[in-house]
Amino acid sequence: MFFFRKNHLKEMKYISDQKGIINRYLREFDEWQSHLENCKKFILNSAESKNKNSIAVLGSGWLLDFPIEEINLIFKKIYLIDIVHPKQIQNKVKKMKSVELITMDITGNAVKNVFNFLKKTKKNYKKNFFNEIELENLNFLKDIDFVVSLNILNQLDILIIDYLKKLNFPYEKEILEIRKKIQKHHLENLPKNKSCLITDFEELIFDSKNKLEKTNKLVFIDFKNIKKTWKWDFDKFNYYKNKKVIFNVLAAEI
Repeated sequence: MFFFRKNHLKEMKYISDQKGIINRYLREFDEWQSHLENCKKFILNSAESKNKNSIAVLGSGWLLDFPIEEINLIFKKIYLIDIVHPKQIQNKVKKMKSVELITMDITGNAVKNVFNFLKKTKKNYKKNFFNEIELENLNFLKDIDFVVSLNILNQLDILIIDYLKKLNFPYEKEILEIRKKIQKHHLENLPKNKSCLITDFEELIFDSKNKLEKTNKLVFIDFKNIKKTWKWDFDKFNYYKNKKVIFNVLAAEI
């Protein structure tokens, strides 16, 4: 299965990153509301056409963007799946008998395998090392009535890539291929005709005078059934010093 040691997560910044998310949410509360409401509405609309026995949420996190109360009234079983579940969320769902928290690396064990591989090689890196990293399939999703990939696609590889850069991984051209492989694997594991996906796909960086300074592509796979797009006012002058960040977001049926 897709398990790991806590020191993997700590060293690769998964725990501190999750704390950073809630801190930014509190700081950018008003600006985030439109994005969060768009996410919830899309999920509820998508749920209307699905069987209602079970739902799995990939990247459940703080449940900021997931309508847990409404979904709890609709589905018999709710699986919240993430690599770390905040204690506040663990406490929140205790009284919801239909909810089960699953702690899992939904990259298919890329986190643990990359960590172990790099520790083993002790910085004696070789090209195309990621070809040796096997990504396990999320076969259990086939038995779920409705699968939601929730603002996680772009996040799956970010901390892995940051960890590689921290260790001075020398093969810059391989970074993009690693991102593509992880994102492609995620999309392929979403059951067809009973999944939806929400993700930020483009980062817009503005200077202090609100002039667009740079655009960064965040997703490197294609989607055929995009139903809606919107902008997410992500951060004012903290994510990048003296820069404002807006994400372009898409919502798709899979």
